[in-house]
Amino acid sequence: MPTTFKPVPLFPPTLATLLLSLFVRAADQSTEQKRRRASVKHEDPETDNGVPLALNGRKLPKASETAIGEKPGSDVPIERNLAANKKKIQQKAKKEAKVAHKKASP
Repeated sequence: MPTTFKPVPLFPPTLATLLLSLFVRAADQSTEQKRRRASVKHEDPETDNGVPLALNGRKLPKASETAIGEKPGSDVPIERNLAANKKKIQQKAKKEAKVAHKKASP
């Protein structure tokens, strides 16, 4: 078990507790002040008007239709697209099965 530090009472208990509480408060305040100094400084957003967005000088990529998600047939419901793809896959599988069956049987 960890042992806790118990101060030796040099003063009457009320004065010792008062001094201890003052010491603890002072220590807490100093750590809060250190935390405040270490926090990020918030600048006024109005002063950032002249700062370029790309600081390293590289150009941003162009927004293409595929990156945005606007495909030429995007107004067609997805179920219809999936059904058409499924039908194409099934037809291709039938053709491959016929070819494989002809090769297997002499």
